Amino acid sequence: MCLPQPTGPSPAGTTSLWLTDTSRRDPWAADVVARELMVSLWYPATTPDGRTAPYMTSVESELQLAGR
Repeated sequence: MCLPQPTGPSPAGTTSLWLTDTSRRDPWAADVVARELMVSLWYPATTPDGRTAPYMTSVESELQLAGR
């Protein structure tokens, strides 16, 4: 089983952000004073050298499918 290729006129780029919200406590960890989130962003992208970002790595794909 494979994930489908992204569609659309532009290649997909990705980046990961570690966000910290110091105005809210973490709802799952009572002793943590700030809420932290890891976020993956996907966006249409091109690079100067024409390379595109992968939709997801082989390992990420396997983990995604195993979690279903």
